[in-house]
Amino acid sequence: MMIRTVQFLKAWSKDRRGTAAIEFGLIAPVFLALTCGIMFLGVFLFNSNRLDSAAFEASRKVMLVNEPTLVNLEAEMDAYFADLALEGATYRVTIGQRPDGGDEAIITAAYTMADPTAFLNTEGFTHDVEYRVPLWEN
Repeated sequence: MMIRTVQFLKAWSKDRRGTAAIEFGLIAPVFLALTCGIMFLGVFLFNSNRLDSAAFEASRKVMLVNEPTLVNLEAEMDAYFADLALEGATYRVTIGQRPDGGDEAIITAAYTMADPTAFLNTEGFTHDVEYRVPLWEN
C-alpha cells in the first residue's frame, strides 16, 4: 500500500498538464484588479481636469460680468457649467471682500466619483477647486 502511494505521488508530481490554467487562475484576478483600478483612476483624473478647466474658465468669465450681482454671477456659472455635463459635479459662487476692500467672486467646484468598491463602505473620491477673482463695475 505504501509503495503504491509513493509511486502515485511521483507520477503525479511529474505530470505537468493543466499548470498553465492554474497559473492563470492565480494571476488573472490580480491583473484584472490592477487594470480596472488604472482605468478608474484615469477616468477620475480626466474628469477632475475637466472640472478644473471649467472652473478656471468660468472664473475668467465671471470677472468680466457687467453688473456683478450674485444673480448675474450664478446665471453665468449655470450657463458655463451646463455644457460640462459632469455627473457628480457641484459648483457655487459667492461674493466676498478682498483685503483691499473690493469685492471678489469666490467660485468653488467639487467633483465626487462614486467608488466601485462601495460594498467596502468607502466614500468615493472627491476633487475640490476654488478660485477667487476680483470684480469690477464695467
